[in-house]
Amino acid sequence: MLSAPTRRSAVIRRLKHMDRHTIVTKTAKGLMEASGRTSELTRDLRGLLKEIDGKSTVGSLALKLGSVLPAHKLIEALERMQRDGFVRAFASAPQTIAPPSQSPVATGEADLDFTGLRATPEGKLEEARRQQAEAEDIVRQAAATRAREAARERAHLEATLRVKSGQR
Repeated sequence: MLSAPTRRSAVIRRLKHMDRHTIVTKTAKGLMEASGRTSELTRDLRGLLKEIDGKSTVGSLALKLGSVLPAHKLIEALERMQRDGFVRAFASAPQTIAPPSQSPVATGEADLDFTGLRATPEGKLEEARRQQAEAEDIVRQAAATRAREAARERAHLEATLRVKSGQR
């Protein structure tokens, strides 16, 4: 039997089609499906959709669901849900910086420019912020839609009660 670290690395190596650092988030369609307002997905896929929190990477989902769902099936399911519009790749988790022993040795005079050591370039950081704002906007829109539907349902119920009490 494989030890936990060996098993974990074996699961991560199997992630071929998606980057294990990719963070997956639900779209508005995915939020509606996860909340039960629609039922386009199978129960298994809906369960997987509920596990997607917009913070976990594909690799951490594979580790979390490894005993229930093999990594290749997880990837197939995520790709299908992305193709169908339930999820989207939100961002890529920052890569680690190479340790000094693996960094190229500077030649010539000392250079104290550390901008090349950033984990995410400015463009990716701005893109991640834009995507975060977009995701928050989608969540706000979904909440507003739910509130409107609840208000409409309450108004309909009140009108029905007024009609019934007027008939008696």
